[in-house]
Amino acid sequence: MKVKEVEMAFRGARDYLHGTDLYDAVVSSSDDPCSAMSDFYINFHSKLVKQPDIVWDVPADRMKDSSFRVEFGCQIQGAERKGAIFESDRSISDRRECNEKKVVESAQIDLENRTGILVVPADARPIESVVFLNKHLNSLVLPHIKAPWLFTKIELSQMLPENTIKNLELKLSQVLGDRLGRSEIIVDGASVGHITFLTAS
Repeated sequence: MKVKEVEMAFRGARDYLHGTDLYDAVVSSSDDPCSAMSDFYINFHSKLVKQPDIVWDVPADRMKDSSFRVEFGCQIQGAERKGAIFESDRSISDRRECNEKKVVESAQIDLENRTGILVVPADARPIESVVFLNKHLNSLVLPHIKAPWLFTKIELSQMLPENTIKNLELKLSQVLGDRLGRSEIIVDGASVGHITFLTAS
């Protein structure tokens, strides 16, 4: 079991840690490079309002801990690895800008086909581009849903690029009631996985 204590900041006006930052923290916490990972997933069970502890190879009984917030896993060189994020008692004092509106301002949304295309700006991290575009897509395709959309899960057959994505397309492929939206992620013409959002209850 490997535990990494992480110090993070809130984004924008949010009072919880942003999923894009937690995704990057998980990927960078591995002893192996991102290029060695495949079949990656991260599943958010609840928000974190205090600093996270990232635990690789977490024992199954630890997942029952009241501080459990996020589960993740992947294949690394043919071996299955699983982990979790737990909420510590360390407070969060820093806050930084959220560039969500700037990232999606040039997005092309096709309402009829439920797709969004983004030629990604250089100042957006790949996971930011995917998450921000998907929230924008859901909001425009399903305008009757007034509750905020929250990033809850991403599943990747191959990892997102480490630096930037030249061309990103999302296809809203599944909507369950007014509660869940699941989109296919297409990076530079290749399908690499799916992202799921839930509406805030």
